[in-house]
Amino acid sequence: MNYEIVSVNMKDKEKLYQLLQYALYDGSQYIDNDINEECIFEYRWFDNYFTDDDKNAYLKN
Repeated sequence: MNYEIVSVNMKDKEKLYQLLQYALYDGSQYIDNDINEECIFEYRWFDNYFTDDDKNAYLKN
């Protein structure tokens, strides 16, 4: 099986955010990151991966 690592573009941003929610849920037993009023685990740096030149987001394709 071959995999490819691809940059996340704006059309896949929401998909990545949803995947991040699973990871934050799994880690919530180890770190203090409770679910908010909208039933979301907050990750305040997420948008930086789409705005900062020194950060990149990738998915396995």
